[in-house]
Amino acid sequence: MLISKFKDVATESTSLWNSVLATANSSLKNVADSEINVIFVFWKSAKMLNSMKYFIVILLLLAVSPLYSQFSGGDGSPENPFLISSLKDLKEMADSTNTIIPDPEGGVKPCKFCSMHYKLTRNIRDSVRFCIAHRYQQHGYIFDGVFDGQGYKITLAIADNASNKYFALFSIIGKNAIIKNLVVDGYVKTTGQYDWASGIVSWSQSESAQIINCVNLARIESWGTSGIAGRHHGLSEGNINLGTIIGRGLTGGVIGGQQWPYSPKTINCLNSGFVRSTRTFVDLYTLRSGASGIVGAVSWIDSGIISNSLNVGVIETLDKRLFRKGIAAIDDH
Repeated sequence: MLISKFKDVATESTSLWNSVLATANSSLKNVADSEINVIFVFWKSAKMLNSMKYFIVILLLLAVSPLYSQFSGGDGSPENPFLISSLKDLKEMADSTNTIIPDPEGGVKPCKFCSMHYKLTRNIRDSVRFCIAHRYQQHGYIFDGVFDGQGYKITLAIADNASNKYFALFSIIGKNAIIKNLVVDGYVKTTGQYDWASGIVSWSQSESAQIINCVNLARIESWGTSGIAGRHHGLSEGNINLGTIIGRGLTGGVIGGQQWPYSPKTINCLNSGFVRSTRTFVDLYTLRSGASGIVGAVSWIDSGIISNSLNVGVIETLDKRLFRKGIAAIDDH
């Protein structure tokens, strides 16, 4: 931090410097370097005026000002999660998880925001046109934290340009990730191949990742696609799809695909949305495609669970030779 700049001008007393340092370490620990520079300017101005009281007042105001805190509140801990209450907050969360920060000593710096706890505090009706943790071709980080939607809704308006993959509110999540109590509506539309778009999560990379009590109301159009998660190898529990799902490959109402070597669990899930696969027969490989209400494909998995889940939606395939089932179009259990 550039807070060390204070030390050069805080010559009035050791106690004053210690006070500044203590305040910076506690209240201003998330302030960016550019913002510290602003405080530094105020410090020098106060010194020139030979009046420390102006600086003290300014410092205290900055310590409590939302301008200098992350998101709408919180510190990202389990006890005090970051509060997401606006499109601006959500964009800040996406920006902090989408850009690789090179480490001068080699590799990349850890993403401190990717493993934090977040809580949605209101509906976000402004169209969200970006993804969180959008990692493709080594760009971006994996979200490995906890996001609690608290039953609030986020409106999506995500469309790709066929040059990228993994479109959903959360692009890729890791082994410690938990996405819960979240509702999305709007639309996600992609034009690429093997892009696994969805409403909540595009791809979970671990069987310990969890998606719980989420609802999709959005229209999803993609290659391998679903309402809740495009590819999900962990726990999917209590999730509901009510949106229209149009896929050009494996298409599921709740989950698009699950495959070896994971042991996924899909429990207490429901599809009431319209699900359709537009893929047509090309060769024998394309016969392993189709549409279903719950999971598009459970492929080459020795263990795994689909339990107490129900489809009441209409399932269609453009080519009648492809699989069309209520629970799983392809099941290799």
